[in-house]
Amino acid sequence: MDINIQKAQILRISDGDTVVCNIRWLDLTKTCRVRMASMYAPELTEAGGVESRNYLASILTPQLQIFVQCHIVDKFARPLGTVYLSQKVTKSVNQMMVDAGHAKPLNIKTQIAQIKRGLLL
Repeated sequence: MDINIQKAQILRISDGDTVVCNIRWLDLTKTCRVRMASMYAPELTEAGGVESRNYLASILTPQLQIFVQCHIVDKFARPLGTVYLSQKVTKSVNQMMVDAGHAKPLNIKTQIAQIKRGLLL
C-alpha cells in the first residue's frame, strides 16, 4: 500500500466534502476531519448543500472502512485527501461526487497551492 494511503473508519459526514474518520497510521489512530480533494461541494446553507451531504452519507456510512490518500495537511491539521472505498485505487469517492453532480471539480494543484499560502480553509 502507498505510504500516503491510510486505512480509516468513517465516524460521520460533516458536509458534502468533509468527513470525520479515525485514520490509522503505523500504530496510531487519530480522529480527524478530512477535506476531500479535487472537489467543492456546496455548504449546508447553500442550495444543494444538504442533498450533497446526504448523497455522500449514502456512500460513506458510519463504521465503513475506507482508504484516504493524504495530499497535504492544512494549518488546522486537517488532511486534504482523496477517499477510496477499496485498497485498489480505482474511482475515488471524490470523483463519484463530481460525476453525480453533487460537487464541482477543483484542480488539486491549485488547492495545494492555496493551502500552502494559507488561503484555503
